[in-house]
Amino acid sequence: MHIAILIIAVILVGGGIFVRNKITVESPPEEEVVLGESVPTDTPVPTIPPTDPDGFIYPAATIGSQSNGSVTLTSTDDAQTITDWYRNKIKQLNMNVRSFVQTTANDTVNNVLTAAKNESKIKVTITKRDGDSDVSIVISR
Repeated sequence: MHIAILIIAVILVGGGIFVRNKITVESPPEEEVVLGESVPTDTPVPTIPPTDPDGFIYPAATIGSQSNGSVTLTSTDDAQTITDWYRNKIKQLNMNVRSFVQTTANDTVNNVLTAAKNESKIKVTITKRDGDSDVSIVISR
């Protein structure tokens, strides 16, 4: 009787080992995870479309050119009026990092406004040279 139980036990243990090995062999190989290695990704360069969805196109300006995330505008409005409009626009959008630098020398105006909110950044440069009737506005992100 003991021999019969021993034979059954050996068959069960042997069968269990065989089934376990078979399952291990048939399972698909796992992907190897390597820590500390970064995969390079291409980061697209944002561009500002001609009809700016954020409303940073000055209403009384015409679009001159656009390239690599910047738009150049021209306007016949007063440089201070344009600067005030952009300053109010930045404040309306609650952009937190703000820098407003206004420079006027020899009737040449160079005003730079910068602001950021979350991952969005904007820089507006307003320039009017002595003797020019047009004001140049460059918006870059």
